[in-house]
Amino acid sequence: MLVRGQRQVLEGDTVHVSLGGAAGNFVCFLLDAGNKVPDGSHVVVARGNGFRQVFSFEGNGVQMTLSAVPAAVQRIGVGFTSTLPLAASGKGVLSVQCGNFSDSYAFAPDFSQEQDAVFLEVYRKDGKWRFSVEAQGFSKGFSSLAEHYGAAGFTLPPASPMPAPVPPSPSPAPSPSGSLSLSKVTLEKRGEKKLLSLEKKEGQRIHINLNWDSGAPTGAKKGFFSSLFGGGSGDVDLDLGCMFELQDGRKGVIQPLGGYLGSGSEDPFIYLDKDDRSGGASDGENMYILKPEILRRVLVFALIYEGTARFSDVNGRLTIKTSNEEITIRLDNPDAGKRFCAVGLFENRGHGLELSKEERYFDNHQPCDEHYGFGFNWKAGRK
Repeated sequence: MLVRGQRQVLEGDTVHVSLGGAAGNFVCFLLDAGNKVPDGSHVVVARGNGFRQVFSFEGNGVQMTLSAVPAAVQRIGVGFTSTLPLAASGKGVLSVQCGNFSDSYAFAPDFSQEQDAVFLEVYRKDGKWRFSVEAQGFSKGFSSLAEHYGAAGFTLPPASPMPAPVPPSPSPAPSPSGSLSLSKVTLEKRGEKKLLSLEKKEGQRIHINLNWDSGAPTGAKKGFFSSLFGGGSGDVDLDLGCMFELQDGRKGVIQPLGGYLGSGSEDPFIYLDKDDRSGGASDGENMYILKPEILRRVLVFALIYEGTARFSDVNGRLTIKTSNEEITIRLDNPDAGKRFCAVGLFENRGHGLELSKEERYFDNHQPCDEHYGFGFNWKAGRK
């Protein structure tokens, strides 16, 4: 159990901070070497998030991608503003997860009537990211919290409150070997299928990971989007996205291109954690489906934005995980020159989501949409 004043080295790239026992909103402050925000744009909330490559707000938590933090930012203050005193329930718990590290902090005893606080500070030291448990409350409201970080006068934009307080979910117990026991399956050929149960006892959350080899071969030409928009570092930028249709007929597209990364707190309850522009993040790009029961179908796709013209250069692979299953789809039959791949299709069969390996290659989104019949109107986009 974490305690006030404790410090911890972070070994992973993605930090998840979630809170149970208080209703309100996370507010993150991107600080310079003087531990102050340079301007109001460095105060980040869910609505008006100007650092989507770094922060993803989901339900009662916030996720940070450390590799995407600008070099000028030395420290991140993780604050919270609540609608009630933080000690009101007496059972408030803050949970922190990063890589193999997972722990929690029972914060209620350290507060009285404060509704605003900075819980953690995530900071760089000796080439590593670390965090400290600050647990500092501000009895005069959010303005005093903002002033603490040099953002005097900053006011929160209108935003929907976070969900009502819920107790934190316990982490699954590890197996004796230290890892969860998963049933692992690889869908080898196009059309192979696997049914994922929608029974709540098996866990509703579906985690979809896209990973690839980051460097294009020596001498590889820039991709179409790279030459069009002036990019080109030689690194491969492979994007994960999806076209979805809900049971009530509503449809949409989630992808880095255009900037809509979805939502974990409202429909469609599908979200992307980040846009890994170079393949430098060890965990690639991740999509989460939190309420699969409301879906009719989801087509998961991968797009080469820049860095190479061939899927054969990147060794792309998609991994789908539930609480007890792991399914792998490899992009091992690329169509030369095609930059868009429909990787897998989820279809609701009532008692489960049926996943099929598609691995169909197209020039772009539109012919793929025409093949699967979602019926979107497409226009050129950029990051």
